[in-house]
Amino acid sequence: MESSGNDTRLRVFRGRPVPGGWLAKNWACHQLADEASGEILIFTDADVHWHPRAAAALLSELSRTGADMLAIMPSQKTVSWAERLCVPLMAFAIHAYLPAVAVHRTRHPLLAAANGQCIAFRRSAYFRLGGHASVRDNILDDIGLARRAKGAGLALRMAEAHGLITCRMYRDWRTVREGYAKNIFAGFGGAAGLIAAAVFHWVVFLVPWGLLGAGFTGAPVPWHPFWALILICAGIFVRAMTAWRTGQRVGDALLMPISVLLMTAIAAQSLWWHWRYGGPLWKGRRAVP
Repeated sequence: MESSGNDTRLRVFRGRPVPGGWLAKNWACHQLADEASGEILIFTDADVHWHPRAAAALLSELSRTGADMLAIMPSQKTVSWAERLCVPLMAFAIHAYLPAVAVHRTRHPLLAAANGQCIAFRRSAYFRLGGHASVRDNILDDIGLARRAKGAGLALRMAEAHGLITCRMYRDWRTVREGYAKNIFAGFGGAAGLIAAAVFHWVVFLVPWGLLGAGFTGAPVPWHPFWALILICAGIFVRAMTAWRTGQRVGDALLMPISVLLMTAIAAQSLWWHWRYGGPLWKGRRAVP
């Protein structure tokens, strides 16, 4: 155990070797929870940046909502085109397909969401749901904890960081592809769910453009061009609204078909890893125990 600079409030712990059956991050969080003595436990990734007012705002939101588990959605910094076209889809999936009211007001574990970049717990709630020991081998520890919180009857709440907590997860196409491919297989519940999601997004976001173009070539497309245009505009609108809600570039919604193609490539990468190696790879090695 060492002091961090001259600030005695911060301490660095030397972790013990990762035991069998554990993922390294989950093991690290488990050890830190055992060392902590406070009534509020906050887990945050090393690449997350905190505004000076962020901690106070988080604690205020925890008190205001009465949450046992507060899942903060950090504001994502996106610079390269790969980041801009893929990273915001994480927020798109939550806001478009998983309304906050369903997360907050129902107890069904499938209606749970969290972002492991920043999660806060009341101490008693964390240990009641089993802590990170309960998700020791789960690559989606954040979702796993959120589902366990619901199963334990605890109050799960989500909140946007609105620039107070920010993160730049990836830097280029390679890191975007590998980062999302690591998690996406488990996120969709396996190969069948992942393939079904890819087909769904093609139908919703790509097929209408094909119908629009086919109609102009003389092909018999019903209600051309109105039906295709309605579907295209609806897709752009939903993507734009989630971008606005999370502080991303609204204009990038126009490029949603390209985003879908890139996510299809990521899904294919993930499926290949699971077929060839039995699980995702991360930094050249298998990411699951």
